[in-house]
Amino acid sequence: MLYRLSLPVVLGAMALAGFISQPAMAAEKTHEGKIVKAADGKLTMTNKDGSNRHTHDVSADAKITSDGKEVKLDELKEGYFVKVTTNTDDNDKTTVTRIEARETESASDERGERGAAPAERGDRASVRVMVPTREAKVWFENEATKQQGTDRLYTSPPLERGRPYHYTIKASWLENGREITREQTVPVRAGQEAVANFTGANDEYAPGTRRRRAR
Repeated sequence: MLYRLSLPVVLGAMALAGFISQPAMAAEKTHEGKIVKAADGKLTMTNKDGSNRHTHDVSADAKITSDGKEVKLDELKEGYFVKVTTNTDDNDKTTVTRIEARETESASDERGERGAAPAERGDRASVRVMVPTREAKVWFENEATKQQGTDRLYTSPPLERGRPYHYTIKASWLENGREITREQTVPVRAGQEAVANFTGANDEYAPGTRRRRAR
């Protein structure tokens, strides 16, 4: 069974950010923004653009991470990007059960250039993306990335070793004045490098259609 990554690729990147989607309970919701304050059992945050300041109660047993490392609530830093999972109980009380903070906005852009090899960061995966033009646009799970070039390397958030995950990656570029869009679903594992090659002709799909995912 493959588990979808919400890349956030480095993305916390990739961190996506960072960010592994687990099967959600019916009452669970997630949203993202920026940290304003974290202390005394409460998290104050805004939307990514700084609007809609609001405060959540944080569960005493909430799982809290910052750039992939477990931390305490009051160790979270103001201005960090954050993904929050909340749960609403039978009494309509909503509390935060998971906080995933990261310094960079996107897991998929955790690093812009080649850095440590996957083997040196054993709890992460790397994804090499090859595209026909330097200006091609690349998305991980519909989240735009910022790198340029024809051969790009992205790093995932921390992953559970031995567990299979996957990214859905889309690329778009101009060819003879026509926009070409292709999509691939790429399996990834901690400590390994995966490749999404968009320089071939097998992944193109027409507007409004979706390529069948690999099984």
